[in-house]
Amino acid sequence: MLNFPTSLQNSQANLSPKARLLSLRIIWAALLLGQFFFMIVMGIIFSQPPQNQQQAPDPHMINILVAVNVIMLVTIVPVAAFVRRFMFQRVRVDGIVPAATYATGCIIFWAACEGVSFFGLVIALMHRAFWPSIVVSAIAIGIQMITFPRKSAIIPPDETFKIG
Repeated sequence: MLNFPTSLQNSQANLSPKARLLSLRIIWAALLLGQFFFMIVMGIIFSQPPQNQQQAPDPHMINILVAVNVIMLVTIVPVAAFVRRFMFQRVRVDGIVPAATYATGCIIFWAACEGVSFFGLVIALMHRAFWPSIVVSAIAIGIQMITFPRKSAIIPPDETFKIG
C-alpha cells in the first residue's frame, strides 16, 4: 500500500469542488493535447522523405491492425463508459457525484479513449499514412472531447448557478 505524506492527503481532502474540477479539466486537456501533439509530430515525419529504403509494411497486416483498432473502439470504450456510469450511480446523491469518484470515473474513461486513439496513431505511424486508422482515432478523440468535466456533476445546482 502506498503511504503518502499526511500533508498531501490533507491538501487533497481540503480542495473545494471547484478546485478539483479545475484539476480534472487540466488532466482532460493534457490527455487530449498529448494526442494532438503526437499527430502533429507524425505529420512532420510524414512530410519528410524516408531516410532509407525500408520495407513497406504488409498492407494485409495494416488491415488486420485497423480491424483490431475498430474492435477496441467498439468494446473498450463502451465498457469504460459502463464502468464510469456504474461508479457514478453507486454513489450519486441528489444527482451529485462526489468529486473524487467523478474524477476516478472520468480518468478511467479517458484512458480507454486515449488507448484506442494512440493505437490507431501508432498504426498510422507504421503505415506512414493517416488513412484509414485516423478515422478510429478521431472517433475516440471525439468521444473523449464530449466528456468535458461538468460542474453540475459534482456541485449542487444551488451552488452552480449562484451569482457572486
